[in-house]
Amino acid sequence: MVRYRILAEANTDIEKIYTHGIETWGLAQARDYLLGLHERFEFLVDNPDIGVNSDELSPGLQRFRYGRHVVFFINTNNETLIVRVLGEEMDFERHL
Repeated sequence: MVRYRILAEANTDIEKIYTHGIETWGLAQARDYLLGLHERFEFLVDNPDIGVNSDELSPGLQRFRYGRHVVFFINTNNETLIVRVLGEEMDFERHL
């Protein structure tokens, strides 16, 4: 069964997104966004070919938008690796 695993840098990204969400929009909306993000991870596991190829940034890397963020991930035979979750306006090349 394929599942997803959040790598350390992506986990830090998610923590920052959640903290910023609480400070900006409140706890309820931050929780909703975080829940939606994890639902998106599961969607990526179930739909492995839906991501946009991002080999120019790193071999095997794909990306998929969620809200104002971009989820960068790699599909392997038995899991989806969540590599980073970056703001849509960030310099992706610099952070990957």
